[in-house]
Amino acid sequence: MNTSRLSEKNEGKTASERPVDISDWNRDHVRQWMLEIQMDEGHADILYNQGLNGAGLLHLKEANRLMQNLPSNAKELIFQNIDLLKDKTEKLNDMVAQLCSLKPYPFNRYDASYRYTENSILDVTETGPKDLIHPCHEFKGFTDTPGEHRMEKYTFEVIRFAAACMNSRSNGTIHFGVADAPHGRILGVSIPKTDDFGVQQKHAIERHFKEKNVQIGEGAKDVHIAESEQNVQMAKRCIKPPRFVEVLKADMTFSGKYVIEVDIEPSSIVCQDFYFKTFDVVINEDAKNKKGGESFFIRDGNSSKLVEYDKYIENNAQLFEERKDAEEKHRSVVKIHAHGSALSEMITGGTHSMNSPRFTSYIVVANKSHPVQHENLDFLLGMNLMAVLDFDPQSAENGLNKLLKEKRMFNEHLPVQYKDTGAVVDIASSLELTKITSWVFCNGGINGEAPSDADKWEKEKSSSVRDVVSFLCRNILPRKKILVIFLLFSQVSEASDPLFQTFEMFQKELMGQNQILCISDNETSYTYWNDLINQQHKCDISKRIYELSLAEINGTILSLWSDMRKLIRFQPSCGGSKVALFKKTEEFLHMLSILCVNQCDGGHHDKQLHEENFDKGGKASWWNFYYSEQPGSASVVKRDKLDYIVNTIIPNMLNQKRACVFFNIFHAQGWGGTTLAMHVLWTLKEEYRCAVLKDTTDDYTAAAKQVVQLLTYKTKEQPTRLPVLVMTDHFQDILNVLTLQQQIEEECLDQHIFSKSPQVIIVNCMRVDSCEPTEATADAVYIPQYLSDNELKLFGEKMEEFKKTNRNTETFYVSMIVNNFSSDYIQRVVKNILKDFNFQHKNAQLFAVLVLLHIYSKNALLSVSTCEEFLGLQTEAELLRVEDAFEKFSSLLKRCTVFSKVTFEGMQVIHSIIAQRCLEELSACHGVTKAQIANLLLTTALFYENTLEKLKFLQDVQDMLLKSSPKNEFSRLIQDIKKETPGMEETVLLNAAECFKSKAMHRPQI
Repeated sequence: MNTSRLSEKNEGKTASERPVDISDWNRDHVRQWMLEIQMDEGHADILYNQGLNGAGLLHLKEANRLMQNLPSNAKELIFQNIDLLKDKTEKLNDMVAQLCSLKPYPFNRYDASYRYTENSILDVTETGPKDLIHPCHEFKGFTDTPGEHRMEKYTFEVIRFAAACMNSRSNGTIHFGVADAPHGRILGVSIPKTDDFGVQQKHAIERHFKEKNVQIGEGAKDVHIAESEQNVQMAKRCIKPPRFVEVLKADMTFSGKYVIEVDIEPSSIVCQDFYFKTFDVVINEDAKNKKGGESFFIRDGNSSKLVEYDKYIENNAQLFEERKDAEEKHRSVVKIHAHGSALSEMITGGTHSMNSPRFTSYIVVANKSHPVQHENLDFLLGMNLMAVLDFDPQSAENGLNKLLKEKRMFNEHLPVQYKDTGAVVDIASSLELTKITSWVFCNGGINGEAPSDADKWEKEKSSSVRDVVSFLCRNILPRKKILVIFLLFSQVSEASDPLFQTFEMFQKELMGQNQILCISDNETSYTYWNDLINQQHKCDISKRIYELSLAEINGTILSLWSDMRKLIRFQPSCGGSKVALFKKTEEFLHMLSILCVNQCDGGHHDKQLHEENFDKGGKASWWNFYYSEQPGSASVVKRDKLDYIVNTIIPNMLNQKRACVFFNIFHAQGWGGTTLAMHVLWTLKEEYRCAVLKDTTDDYTAAAKQVVQLLTYKTKEQPTRLPVLVMTDHFQDILNVLTLQQQIEEECLDQHIFSKSPQVIIVNCMRVDSCEPTEATADAVYIPQYLSDNELKLFGEKMEEFKKTNRNTETFYVSMIVNNFSSDYIQRVVKNILKDFNFQHKNAQLFAVLVLLHIYSKNALLSVSTCEEFLGLQTEAELLRVEDAFEKFSSLLKRCTVFSKVTFEGMQVIHSIIAQRCLEELSACHGVTKAQIANLLLTTALFYENTLEKLKFLQDVQDMLLKSSPKNEFSRLIQDIKKETPGMEETVLLNAAECFKSKAMHRPQI
């Protein structure tokens, strides 16, 4: 019996390359197994020739019949090992069931953002031709091949598989580093040098597709050579260069291994009606010495099979046409979708502008990215990112973190740092959450923390990540104002994947998917992701983008910013030059609001919102000064003191002999001292480096460092520098300014900055209760509580401008200043606005609370997010600002930004005189008492549940209720309640005791 021509599928096979299921074994597999259990080769050949396959082996009766000619010791050997084989197979099947499934790398692609994970299973099987277009697959473990024979084995398998696919006219992919048992299991191969594979593959094609040593006549020689060379060229076009797909460990770090893949594409335009013999292909040991032998391979089931050339050609004459028809059916069809406009809608919350999105903050959650994706992630640079939850343990080394931190400033954290061990505001302040984006490494990668695979991650890290999600959603970000973006860079196919577990954490915290957007540039990855969600939650993803490439996603989002946001910002430098101020530097100097030379250039940022808020007494923005320079606009009135400060005080300051100097602008509330200081900076922004100190801070050392860093930015090697003008607006004592001055001078010394003139000038705005007319000094300006004739003229012109726009100007600061805050004028305005006041309405209740807070607690306010929650505003509803929900009362309110340990926006009554008059009107005309408002304030749990401003608000309310005076044990509010509604002060204090039961309170007051 001749066994030298055994099927090539058996040649070189190892146990790891047999199908997992024994019933799928053919007779070659059975024979191989028998030889492995030390059975005599002659006995194995008897069963081979009788056709014993895996299914027969499992049925003892049938197997017994086939084994009648075997001696008893051979039978016993087989029966003993069958049970062991079954046990081993069951264990393998169990392991396969636990391994995650992966799609193969996209066919005929080399730029896909794709990796395999070690021990995962490719969800394709080794097959023969299907529809000729969908590739057939063949797996080679390639791990047991000795190094010296590896290239020989590689080229043999590629040529054999390629010839079989080409002759069958079927696309195909052969995978090296993928096992047969478990079927399709990713093993990976260590490759010292990848270039050798492409070179040797090219040589192998030229060697094995070119016929040689054949006797031919002289006349036919040229034709023969041409045909032979044509075969080689066609083979080179069909057999693609090797592709090396990285293999990751279970913890998502690189294993150092690759799966080598070669795609075969025998397109009809290349192969036409030619067929391909191969030459000198070693089939088995006996054939090694048979040089010049030809062979003809086709795909037959899951193997490449040798057949007779002439017979196959005769029976498959129509194969060329079949291939051509198959290609026509599978031509790429352009899908019609609206994912671009949907992305614009979802990522902005309906505004279709990233300058003013509905969301105040974004959280990005991402898994391991691929280098080919990095060139299309610029959209992340401009987003207001509160946090990035990164599951790539190598992100800081070569991933997303390394890419973005070259251009943006991030604080790098581990999840354990979010553990709620103290006051929320203290944790948020220590992490700088409202100031600098927090980059959270959710699977190790920094500070020596090792990564974990999915099983270990759940035990070791999931609880800490859950703390991060909970802390951000419950304590930091305003309800309904957050969008969580899941960037599916890599395929997620198992519910145990850390990224999917984190998705479920966010879904639970946010009570659904409405504030979660899933983005994938790969439809296959999206399908896996959506299937997981469907299996776990019986629903599809509500917000998803998957039919756009990453380039299209990037371009779409970038287009949603105005040209102004895309401009490079510049700082002035010596000699009229300018230097670019990069975003990363600006984020690093987060205690400063830096004014640039080209501030506001290139766009108009919600002009109506900025002007109305300023005109109602809100703090000016740089936009107001920008609008004032436009023809026909008078957004900011030029005060008389401006020229004196710019032309006299500051030049005189420069004659002093110390590194840091300061001057003061003293002003009463509402008389424009802060606006004047900002106007000074705006006027001098090309001659000085200008900034506003944002924070009310006790950390003068940190503030000084940032001021000096602005001074030296891009000028460290320069002998001269432009001084810094830094404005302060929150200090309540001149000692604070002196402390800051001292720290700036010490920092200049530390930085070896020596100068005979000031390097930093502090413009200090200080509010006083009243400001009598006083002549300016060398270091102080006083803003009187009246307007000069020139200022009255300018404000009158602004009033005329208002009248042209038909706007209600009664509560605008212009009107009140022109009327010198006349009590009759303010009473008339307040009475008109509150005439339909109804304390049963939500907006009326909230307005009354803001009034009470303004009068009895200095600087107290309610955050915008709290107001929105109380008024029931929803993200997905009509785009309604909180000002719109207050209706008429909004004309008496203004927005303001609080800078302290944390940063947030709040709502406040526009002036204390207005607030006082409103409280009197509510009591006299609408029967709303201070006790009613106080009880509403103390019994509304919502006011005390909201995020970061909670601690400040608690302190403000406590001071309002409990802070006594030297002459009275009760606070001013309690005294006024006792006068207005005797006896109700007890109810208010009891409600206060219940509200603040965890806080210490004075016994006499209870």
